[in-house]
Amino acid sequence: MTKLQSAISILKFVKGYTNIVGIGYSGGKDSMVVLDLAYEFGFKIKAFHLYKVPDLKAMREMIERAKRRYGIEFYFYPWLTLSSMIKHSKLQPYWAVNFDIPNVNMADIENRFRAENPEISWILYGWRASDSFSRALIMKQTHGIDRKTFRAFPIWRWSRKDVLSYLKTKKIPLPEMWGRKEQGGIDLHPEVFKILKEKYPDDYEKYLKIFPYGRVYEIKKSSAS
Repeated sequence: MTKLQSAISILKFVKGYTNIVGIGYSGGKDSMVVLDLAYEFGFKIKAFHLYKVPDLKAMREMIERAKRRYGIEFYFYPWLTLSSMIKHSKLQPYWAVNFDIPNVNMADIENRFRAENPEISWILYGWRASDSFSRALIMKQTHGIDRKTFRAFPIWRWSRKDVLSYLKTKKIPLPEMWGRKEQGGIDLHPEVFKILKEKYPDDYEKYLKIFPYGRVYEIKKSSAS
């Protein structure tokens, strides 16, 4: 079985239960592939995107490209570790915070998404076994289909090369990699701050309002060069 056939087999399994799915969409290459596969397979799709800073121009442009291509609806939720980051003042002054802020996990996000879309049970992700040890363990246990949580991972067996080859074949432009080879999301990586400052200065200022010590990354980078 080829890797594409493996992905199709997982989508067929999900299609046996439903014609509508949710997709966790970061805007990175892996979630782009899963979105395209699900669309080509005939699913009705709704997607959600997790943000660390809301309403960034860079994020809006990324989402609008997906909307234009696939005509799907998007939902937006805070990144699952954002509450913990604020609680513990990551890249922030140690101001008075509410230590009773609850921690949020992926199940909480999915439950919120499903509550707003009760017709959706299955959610697809672009997670791959080669991403990390934790994801490799999940894939070893599920083989791409988690029946308990109603999650599916169509490209769990794919390599980075497979993902890039698929995007090239389908003529889907590569996403902004934010200075990194393996990740496409807008997070707190030093390269993200650098690119935001150069290409999206308004977004950069929005980031610094919430994470003002992000400037430390610039200082370290300047000292190293």
